[in-house]
Amino acid sequence: MKKVITFIRENILREKVFFGIFNILVLFMFAVLLHYGLEMTGIDNFRNYWDEHIYLAKESVIKNIVVLLISVLLTFFVGKLSVFMRNKRVRGIVLMVSCVLMSAGSIFWVCGLHSVPVGDQKIVFDFASVFNNGEYYGLERGQYIAIYPQQLGLVTLLRPFVKLVGDNNYFAFQLMVALLVWLIPFAGTMIVRMISQDNPRVELFYQVFVLTCFPIYGYTAFVYGDLIALPFVMLGIWGYLSCMKKFRVWKLVCLALTMGLAVTLKTNMLIVMVAMILVAIIQFIVGNGKKNLWIAAATGMGVLLFSLSVKAIYAPHYEEGAEGIPASSWIAMGLSDNEQGPGWYNIYALDMFYRADYDAGLADEIARQDIRDRLAAYLANPEYMVDFFSRKMNTQWNAPMYQSVVMVNQQIVKEQNKVIHEICYRGTLGKMIEKYMKAYQLLMYAGILFLMISGWNRENHLEDYVLLVAVFGGFLFTMIWEAKTRYAFPYLVMMIPYMAMGVNRMAEVPERWKKRHRKEVAPE
Repeated sequence: MKKVITFIRENILREKVFFGIFNILVLFMFAVLLHYGLEMTGIDNFRNYWDEHIYLAKESVIKNIVVLLISVLLTFFVGKLSVFMRNKRVRGIVLMVSCVLMSAGSIFWVCGLHSVPVGDQKIVFDFASVFNNGEYYGLERGQYIAIYPQQLGLVTLLRPFVKLVGDNNYFAFQLMVALLVWLIPFAGTMIVRMISQDNPRVELFYQVFVLTCFPIYGYTAFVYGDLIALPFVMLGIWGYLSCMKKFRVWKLVCLALTMGLAVTLKTNMLIVMVAMILVAIIQFIVGNGKKNLWIAAATGMGVLLFSLSVKAIYAPHYEEGAEGIPASSWIAMGLSDNEQGPGWYNIYALDMFYRADYDAGLADEIARQDIRDRLAAYLANPEYMVDFFSRKMNTQWNAPMYQSVVMVNQQIVKEQNKVIHEICYRGTLGKMIEKYMKAYQLLMYAGILFLMISGWNRENHLEDYVLLVAVFGGFLFTMIWEAKTRYAFPYLVMMIPYMAMGVNRMAEVPERWKKRHRKEVAPE
């Protein structure tokens, strides 16, 4: 028995083994995404902005391969500019310029778009005002907040903001998000410096890619938690990696606060939290120190503290018997191939909850049975199952614009800025941005795939992949949950550091070939 335990410790419970497993999974994921991305693309219905669905269109594989090759070639030339990035002062200036430009571009977007929120965005914002007035009917049985308890955290954090700027002041929220956007490139740059061993060329690529990622600007006008949670997620990951490199208690506190705030703003960020905890636990198992348990605990405790605080605030106001729609209902809907699209919203969860008389237990039983029935149907017809999940995947992960325009351009209150109107209504500039984002997405998937194939760097540890672990978890989540391209958007931002790493690895190929060639032809 002791020999078996020793064998497991020495040969299985090793960081390289866990990395190898993860590497295979991610390789498969990005190979599939790139394969489909070369032959099709997801587009919005620009003729009807009230239609949020993504429509898949066939594209020329040869054309997209040419586009990808040209994109790779252009990055080689961009990489030459990294000679100026060797000076740390220059890198600091470039970072500052990038942060300023991103916030300036975001402010320009929200000031010229002139949109106001609709649907859940508006309801959540308005409930912050309602709660501030001492009215808590939203927590009664069958009411909106009781049915969708995941909205309670965002409502709570919005309450002091609404009190400060006034009711229905949606523009103030959009402006606040625009002013906070600079935190994404700032924290992202800190992350890139850590995972690339302070490589100036990788940092340059990151600045270019994050600065030209249009969906980030587009979502600044979205009055919801999708974008505003991302700066805190990126800050949390920076703190996490920093703590892994050099453990400090104050870093644990910052990590707990940023992740607690991020998950409160957007519940789906729990996936990032799980990824962070999982990696920390694996690092403890392979013998990389007890500090990893403290890091895992701090990450979880921060989220738990915020969650318990929110529950404690509203416990006196909850009506007895008020329950939320069970998670199984969203999974059942996500597995249905309905008239709205593969796994897309079709009021199944709400309708079924209503028919169950808002009884979460009964609704859960019904949903679980529906899940079993749908899985049985898919297993009985594997070809149809592959078709369903491939369509569901592509409507979320192969739509280059990530619904960044259609989600914010539904209700316009006055005439838009001419430039923004060109983008929103698919004028020449709008079409150019779409084509750029298609090339961007192809380069992203190809770059990350190349990064994983090349093995990255032996000096890197599993925690350097933590954002990619979260991306993989998010990918699995979107395959079973309600489908919406917007749900894949946060992972776009999380992939950019690895996109920069992958493109840098591509740029190293001709350099290595030149070095080998020089050695071969060098005189003896």
